[in-house]
Amino acid sequence: MCAGATSSQDRGTCLGSSDGSKIAPVSTCAICAKIIQCFSIPVDEKAYILMGYVASLLVGECPHVDFFKKVEFAYGEIPGYEERVLFLCRPGSSATTAIQFRCSYKKPGRTGRRILTSSAQLELVARQDVHGHPGRALILDPHWIDEKVVRGWISTCDTMHGDRCKTLPLFREEDQIRPRLFVDTQQNCIVESKGISAGYVALSYSWGQTRNLRNELKICEELQVPGVLARDEFHQQLPSTITDAFAIIQSLGQRYLWVDALCIVQDDEQHLHLELNQMHRVYAGAVFTIIAGDGADANHGLRGFKNLTAPRLLQQKPIQLAADESIMQDLRSRTMGDAGDSRPKKVYYDRAWTFQENLFSRKKIIFEDDSVRWRCQCSDWYEDLLPDSRVDERVGNFWALPGKYLAEKWFHCSVPALSILSDIAGAYNSKILTFPEDALSAFAGIQSTLHRIYPGGLIYGIPENFFDVALTWQPRASLARRKASAKSHSGGLSHKLPSWSWLGWTGTIAFPTDLEFEIAPRGSVGIEGYTMPVTEWYTMSSPTSAERRLIQSTWYENRLRASRDATEVPTGWRRERFEVGGDLSSRRVLGRGYQYPREVATILL
Repeated sequence: MCAGATSSQDRGTCLGSSDGSKIAPVSTCAICAKIIQCFSIPVDEKAYILMGYVASLLVGECPHVDFFKKVEFAYGEIPGYEERVLFLCRPGSSATTAIQFRCSYKKPGRTGRRILTSSAQLELVARQDVHGHPGRALILDPHWIDEKVVRGWISTCDTMHGDRCKTLPLFREEDQIRPRLFVDTQQNCIVESKGISAGYVALSYSWGQTRNLRNELKICEELQVPGVLARDEFHQQLPSTITDAFAIIQSLGQRYLWVDALCIVQDDEQHLHLELNQMHRVYAGAVFTIIAGDGADANHGLRGFKNLTAPRLLQQKPIQLAADESIMQDLRSRTMGDAGDSRPKKVYYDRAWTFQENLFSRKKIIFEDDSVRWRCQCSDWYEDLLPDSRVDERVGNFWALPGKYLAEKWFHCSVPALSILSDIAGAYNSKILTFPEDALSAFAGIQSTLHRIYPGGLIYGIPENFFDVALTWQPRASLARRKASAKSHSGGLSHKLPSWSWLGWTGTIAFPTDLEFEIAPRGSVGIEGYTMPVTEWYTMSSPTSAERRLIQSTWYENRLRASRDATEVPTGWRRERFEVGGDLSSRRVLGRGYQYPREVATILL
């Protein structure tokens, strides 16, 4: 018997399933019962369960003892670990059913600050032999993906999500385009898209230092001969990620693939310029996008499709509890590049071009961490987790998305607030560009879409209606001036990114928050109240141009209108009186951050 289990009632607990029905009692120790019980608490409630002193968790012969001896925490070893108190919790605001163990302690020393550290996110492994079992985690084949699962994601999204996943917010009918060229994966050649009504799949990947086959003027016609891409002279020049994509999309019922290296004529300046400026529309128009998130370059491949691609090396480590129950770290909470991690380093999420491609893809099959997952406008489905409609509802509401999706927030917001622009510009500007002068081109799709939110649009990433305020953007870390590279492949104004624009510099930046108009998020750059503009700004095509246009920085005018009840509001706006109260009025400043009123929570002692 495990320490703390003193009666038959302690050793067994009757758990509730997600639909409210009861499942058979599970004979287990009291400690394991608490862990399992946490997974039955409604997903929209915060859950706090007091586990007790660590020393009491390390006594007995129950399998959980071994887990608590070896559990790793985010900030490393906890001083005086056995004397600490552990809590088991799940934040009610996140779109997940996972739990974490947490510990709070004060660092040694007179001025030591208090640390709150957490374990990895853990899910309960599902059991088919127990009716209504609350577990979601699945033990997967370490080498091969279940192709039926991926097909199911595509089919379910098509049939259940309807119009919500057919287009992106802010996109219009005129945004729909057909790229000029496709790869016909059945005929193994490049084809003109004109006359083809079928949809296409896009591939988003990092080239790295591989010597990819690239479509150029001298071979463009030859690449349109059926079977040409299967010939050794060309096939050997194709990296694994591209050839794997050929095979995978056919197995998923698709035929046409758009991939930049082959579908853009790389040395045709006119074609290159046109395609680069509409890349966001290419990805937004795809049936779905394959995201190659693993590996350092295009030779890594899309691993795990049996008989089509190389095997993957997926590692899952179930943690045994009492009564044949187990928990396991979910794949989405894993990190890459840690010391001792022998897997290839990922670079996909460090690149500026792939940032935009990922952002504008409506539906995505993501190869990452030796697994595959699906992300669309409504759902985030993982190979190792059973679907859960409660989680989907929260993912569909963009406010409930995890912090890593902040850059997508502006798609769902029609209010031209500088804090929204800070999220997207801050996330983009620290990304890597092979050619630094491409910063404007790689942001062009985002900027053109932002034109629909900010009156007057953006000038080199600066919104015209906030122009004088936005010129005071600030670095969040050290910045470096972007300069054209010696082997530049583009021309025009991108060579001369202005120093007054954040696009002229690489590094994380933020716009000031106008505290008279919006509540500043934690960590924002606050400027306590602009009063009036002090100068006028003009834009012109060149420093020597005789013609110039007055920049319409209208923020101050709109501020005056908002403060005068009798003043007519601009077209498309409405005036509502905001009553301070509820959550906001009871907010308390606590140290550097905020403590908000307690949400609904289940607390078990």
